[in-house]
Amino acid sequence: MEEIKKSRGLIQRLKKNDLGFKIILGIVFWICFATLCHFKQVRVQVFDLQSLSPKYLLSPVDFNFPDDEKTTYLRYDKTSKINYIYYIDEKKAKQSRSRFEKYLIDNPKWGVSVSYEKINDYADLFENILLKSRFSDARTIKLMKKNRIDVSNYLALNLENNKESSLPKGYFSILSKKLVAEVENISEETLNFIITYFKENNYSLRVDYLTQSKIKKIIEKNISQQYTHVNEGELIIAKNEKVTSRHIVMLQAMKVAISKKINLFEPSVILGNILYSFIFIFLMIFYLKIEQPEILGSLKQLSLICTILILTFVFAKIMEFVIFKSSGAFLEIIQYPIIVPF
Repeated sequence: MEEIKKSRGLIQRLKKNDLGFKIILGIVFWICFATLCHFKQVRVQVFDLQSLSPKYLLSPVDFNFPDDEKTTYLRYDKTSKINYIYYIDEKKAKQSRSRFEKYLIDNPKWGVSVSYEKINDYADLFENILLKSRFSDARTIKLMKKNRIDVSNYLALNLENNKESSLPKGYFSILSKKLVAEVENISEETLNFIITYFKENNYSLRVDYLTQSKIKKIIEKNISQQYTHVNEGELIIAKNEKVTSRHIVMLQAMKVAISKKINLFEPSVILGNILYSFIFIFLMIFYLKIEQPEILGSLKQLSLICTILILTFVFAKIMEFVIFKSSGAFLEIIQYPIIVPF
């Protein structure tokens, strides 16, 4: 009976002045605040871009950071090895094709045992081979192969980057093999007849800037982001050194490395955040009891204050996460912690 009376007395005390609800509200606020404090972003020194560093900074951990300068240099170094790519002047090739057709019409007995239609088809194929062919030095073609760029229509030709030149006559023997590869049953007599006629003409070579630009873009794209390793204790920025975007990127990468090194589920870390939040709540209750006792006595006002505080911390935590995860310049002007906007 005494135990029942004690339990009833406890319930009545909890009901008096909504004490039970206030305790539940305090526990909920305690849990929320402790959770928000536990999952926090790592704080690192923030420098203003283009300003002078007020002090030197050493790296507390090993980390790798995306080195844009290294990536840019590597891309420039690779693309600078791409020399001029040449193509046969389309006008010259079509003129040769028209003259060949006119020659066939003017000379019905051209001395080759093949029909007019078929030899014209062969001539069309050879004209197409001329127009598709590209010429560049061996180093450029080798670099294209390394980047898995189709070089089936490319022939090695070293013109020492001359913008204007003519196709050497010796290349027609190579081009004739391409025609044989496309037409299996062409006779050697017919092949020699077509090649000999086309070979008599001069073919100007022009620089194919569009293809050269496309190849450079492909090579640049194939070069992935380069990373530079920073050892623990290595100097990141010296005193009075000008802060560049490279330093900002290094600081962001260092912060990520420090975050990974911290074990959030270590008992001491969890206990520390619980104690910190408990002290905060205790001081808040102590302040309200002395300065604002009417708020402490009202469940509605306490609920409103706790709700506002929890939402403020939640939005601040979301903003903190978004800003610190971004790599834009917005991070450079935001100070820690992210609570002021709310």
